[in-house]
Amino acid sequence: MAVVAKVEPEEIHEVMEKLTPVGEEAIRTRYGPLVQRVFAEAQSRILLELCTLEFGEVPESLSARLEAGTDADFERWMERVLFADTLEQVFADAPGA
Repeated sequence: MAVVAKVEPEEIHEVMEKLTPVGEEAIRTRYGPLVQRVFAEAQSRILLELCTLEFGEVPESLSARLEAGTDADFERWMERVLFADTLEQVFADAPGA
């Protein structure tokens, strides 16, 4: 099983400053939307895989919900998938449900 580490914004900032003499703002302006989209797609795929491994086939309606999830949704869902007994518990609307 792969381990997913949480990267702090300060760490990203340090790396971005080293990668380009123009700095983080140039990268963010030029590549920010692409990086955001790739990161969101990666989160969605990882969570879908975890749900599939734990609970079996994931209904299309939940796959679509994954694609539309916010950062807050993914943080909540990732925590829940570790302890939930059912797929419905992972995606319950009420936080902590």
